[in-house]
Amino acid sequence: MEIALDEETGRVDVLNVIAVHDVGRVVNPVGARGQVEGGVVQGIGYALTENLRTNDRGVIVNGNFHDYRLPTIADVPPNIETVFIETNHSHTGPFGAKGLGEPPVILPAAAIGSALRDLLGVQPYHLPLDADRVVLTMAERDARPTPGQPPSTTRRPEPEVER
Repeated sequence: MEIALDEETGRVDVLNVIAVHDVGRVVNPVGARGQVEGGVVQGIGYALTENLRTNDRGVIVNGNFHDYRLPTIADVPPNIETVFIETNHSHTGPFGAKGLGEPPVILPAAAIGSALRDLLGVQPYHLPLDADRVVLTMAERDARPTPGQPPSTTRRPEPEVER
């Protein structure tokens, strides 16, 4: 996962993704590649833009897609390289194939968080990693004690972000 960070605004853009999946036997290469690419984009949305909000009873309070922004073509990285590792799973699936629905969705959030950690030197712990949250993470980094000062042993609670 390769990202670009605008430190003035906190905006994160995904530039390059290499998605490697063990799929057993690839039965339909075009369909499998499309499944991975779609899942990666969905995972990027989960990581960067989607902010599902609920009330204290667990009821969703996002009123529309302005408050819960799904990824669009503008959010798709210019390069998603898909690599399939074929293994023999003839005993578990049809023609030796394995499921490919969920795995591509799960990994982008962790990869983007790790890439941000590498850039900023501080681990983000909350999603989405939208511009407001990234700016708060940069502020946390800048507020770290200077060398020789004992670090704080408590993890700060998630600050409220007005949306």
